[in-house]
Amino acid sequence: MSAMTHDFWFKPKIHGYGAYPTSWKGWALIAVFCFAQLVLAFGLLLPADAMGQVLDLTKVAAFMLGTAAITAMFIWICKLKTDGEWKWRWPNREE
Repeated sequence: MSAMTHDFWFKPKIHGYGAYPTSWKGWALIAVFCFAQLVLAFGLLLPADAMGQVLDLTKVAAFMLGTAAITAMFIWICKLKTDGEWKWRWPNREE
């Protein structure tokens, strides 16, 4: 066995595309992703709404760009830590 072992946090889905968490690290990554999204939303979108102000377009754009960046990083880590390939899977079908 090599000194570097793979520590997979996700397994490919049986139906459809993607992966699901199989360890506490996978679930922790999902929790961190959700927390980061909430921090981004509360930090950029809620302060204006709470004070009765109209949302500034730059804050909405920053939220959208932040969401895209966080999501891209989340998907990259998920693919990196998946035990197998992400592809479309049909059960009981020849591939």
